[in-house]
Amino acid sequence: MIAVHKFIFSPGIWLGQGLISFSMSPEQLQFNTRWTISEEENDEISLQQEVEIHDAQDKMLNKFTLSAFQQDSFTVCLRNDILGKVTGKGVADEKIIAWEFRGTDLNFEGFEVFEKQDEEGYLTRAEFTSKDQMRTTIEGTIWKKLKDSAL
Repeated sequence: MIAVHKFIFSPGIWLGQGLISFSMSPEQLQFNTRWTISEEENDEISLQQEVEIHDAQDKMLNKFTLSAFQQDSFTVCLRNDILGKVTGKGVADEKIIAWEFRGTDLNFEGFEVFEKQDEEGYLTRAEFTSKDQMRTTIEGTIWKKLKDSAL
């Protein structure tokens, strides 16, 4: 089932954009993202996600490792400077790729969903809540980068 998705399960670059909001502010901020998907190696897939919020100085860098693939599930490990390393569960069917991070030992909980629109594009949705109940909501789109496009 997982093999029907080009995003994540085939090497390449995907670009995206959308809106991010935080529970402590009524403002929605625009963001751009760039996913770099590496070749599968040792039964693992490495992903790097760069997130740039408009009018913010720093970029966020998330590194994901996907492993333990079954027909419709996998393990996902996320690393970044804020969270350190956290592990979650991923699922996939013919239209959706999703993962979640849950557990009492985490400083946050949340999920991320990628809904396939066509072979080259997905709608994305995510929500994360920290232990202090701050909530981040993300909505956007991603698409396969054309070889000659910018970024």
